[in-house]
Amino acid sequence: MAARCSRLFGRARETRPTARRHAHTIPHDAKPSEDVVEATELRIGEIDRPTLVVTGEKDVGSNPRMARLMHERIRGSQLTIIPEQKHSILTEVPDLVADLLVRFLRDEGER
Repeated sequence: MAARCSRLFGRARETRPTARRHAHTIPHDAKPSEDVVEATELRIGEIDRPTLVVTGEKDVGSNPRMARLMHERIRGSQLTIIPEQKHSILTEVPDLVADLLVRFLRDEGER
């Protein structure tokens, strides 16, 4: 995991000193603190902009349950759970994610 983080964030650390603060390793089984969950749940309903919620079916970090909760709390949001995918949907299925974004932005532009 450390090698992967280094590969992913190494250049950012070199070019942006603040990236070091954000490029830390989080244990696979880490759970957000109750304070973070409560604050997120309280504020997420305030989102009043078009929102696309996307995650992978097998994502354990940003899991489908969390995505469904976000979708339920963000009025008018759209939800897509990509079958058989884990957390790295941007690198594993970039064309699919791009298509989802283009469709979402096009549809919102037509409203």
